[in-house]
Amino acid sequence: MLLQRLAWLILLLGATITANADEFKTYCIGRLLIDIPVSFELVNQSGWAYVSEFERLGPGGHEEAERIWRERIEALQDRAFTVSGTTQVYRASEIVGGIFIVSRHGDFSVLGIESGDVWFEDAFFSSQGVVFRAAIVMDETDADTQRQKLLRVANSTRPREPDEIPRGEGSCVAGAFIALPPEGEVQGATFRLPNEDPIGVEMTFGLRKPGGRRLDLEAAESNLGSGITIAGLPGRYGKDYGREIFYMASVGQQTTDQQFGLSLDVRYFDRRRPFGAEPFTRKKADQIWDRLVDSARIRR
Repeated sequence: MLLQRLAWLILLLGATITANADEFKTYCIGRLLIDIPVSFELVNQSGWAYVSEFERLGPGGHEEAERIWRERIEALQDRAFTVSGTTQVYRASEIVGGIFIVSRHGDFSVLGIESGDVWFEDAFFSSQGVVFRAAIVMDETDADTQRQKLLRVANSTRPREPDEIPRGEGSCVAGAFIALPPEGEVQGATFRLPNEDPIGVEMTFGLRKPGGRRLDLEAAESNLGSGITIAGLPGRYGKDYGREIFYMASVGQQTTDQQFGLSLDVRYFDRRRPFGAEPFTRKKADQIWDRLVDSARIRR
């Protein structure tokens, strides 16, 4: 009886995974919307948008944001806070409209480098019961402009669940939605099948405002692979079945004075041994790939 129940459980689990492989859910990554198999989980989203650094710190209101801000000030004043091994030095702090700001710069004195002309400003704030930190690079030439950008981000941020598709204009970053017009961003995400790290989808979306820096579109503009259009962007793609199932596409349009620069890289991989086994066969990989390509669209 026990073996019979176990056999039924295995059959049921297999049927569930197979069914899930045929179902999809839409995710928002930066300004990109794309359909992902529901059996895949979002395991990582990272990048930047509007500011140099952005993170969701955890639950809390105005008081919690202030507490974290004061702790950061104390750590900086005690020279107990480092970034990538570099001690950060306290510069100044203030409260602007309920947003707690502290500025800092790296201590490069051992190298004989003065670092007072360039610094970071960290803004700690709460939105809808969640505390965030946003940071931006400052210098004397555009400090006022950068400060205003930092405040706009803080005032335009709200928490977001990983699979939430917000309404209105803005960018989906990890754990949040920043409701601002497009300026520039790079957002990447990785989706994987639970307990099956070798199977998944990866993507990177980039945006530059008109007149901004040029994008690296070497792969999209190359002669490798075959031509493809995704989300209205031209580029190239290829499929490899050598040591794994690996599909990759790179598309984009270059930044000009009149148009946004846009880039998108999408990858599907199956590195199992053997790869292509049930239920994610080569046929299923093709179906998932077609859905990725057909569903990708950019929030305008």
